[in-house]
Amino acid sequence: MPNLEVKIGEDGEVLVRGPSITKGYYNDPIETEKSFDEGWFKTGDVGEFDEDGYLKIIDRKKRIIVLSTGMNVAPQQVENAVNESPFINQSLVVGNNRKYVICLVNPNHEYLLHWVKENKMNMKSREKICEHPLVKALIEREVRSYTKRLTKYAQPKKVIIISDDWTIDSGEITPKQSLKTNVIEEKYKNIIERAYAEESISIKAII
Repeated sequence: MPNLEVKIGEDGEVLVRGPSITKGYYNDPIETEKSFDEGWFKTGDVGEFDEDGYLKIIDRKKRIIVLSTGMNVAPQQVENAVNESPFINQSLVVGNNRKYVICLVNPNHEYLLHWVKENKMNMKSREKICEHPLVKALIEREVRSYTKRLTKYAQPKKVIIISDDWTIDSGEITPKQSLKTNVIEEKYKNIIERAYAEESISIKAII
């Protein structure tokens, strides 16, 4: 945009200023102070400039995961990579204040069922399919393969397979098709806790 200055803050947040940017919130000095940094508007997005100087948005700042090691992980970046797999429909990365991140995976059941038939595995129910060791290994390989280009600490160390779809009706998806991350984390918090407690477990299937 013309006459718009953009820079990346020390914490990775995208900051902007210019004549098209508001100078503050009407009659709300507290919100204005929270939203600006020495005249720069805090967008709430974390981003970076690529080699050609173009701005790349990585994630929302409020979603950034801070590991116990102090490293920051942008979950959207990991989820986008995982979701490139034809075997995976949706994913959610968790791990705030943990040593590593875990990925919850909602499989593409239609694609997975086709793979099961091709491999002559006599199973039809989602639960049985997601429980099968070969399917677990397949999903784990997919996650590893599609995230290997990411920074090491951003690569999920464990995978939790969720057999039920995440939908608007079941409460995990917004009408705009965005994941309700807090709802999903709360729904599976006991499973997530167990996955972190079981250091030797690399992949779990949830029925």
